Amino acid sequence: MAIRAVDQAVQTHGGNGLATEYGLGSLVTAVRLGRIAPVSREMVLNFVGQHSLGLPKSY
Repeated sequence: MAIRAVDQAVQTHGGNGLATEYGLGSLVTAVRLGRIAPVSREMVLNFVGQHSLGLPKSY
């Protein structure tokens, strides 16, 4: 759903859709990344625990 929303936003803004002022260029990259490199919920929790909470690696 996120990919559709970002694609529609880019289409709505036309040539300016990927201009830095709108911030859609970075969103295109972010939503596409979730589709081509899926990460499990556990890996997300490991990353948050290690980098945000300062916990040791759990794997």
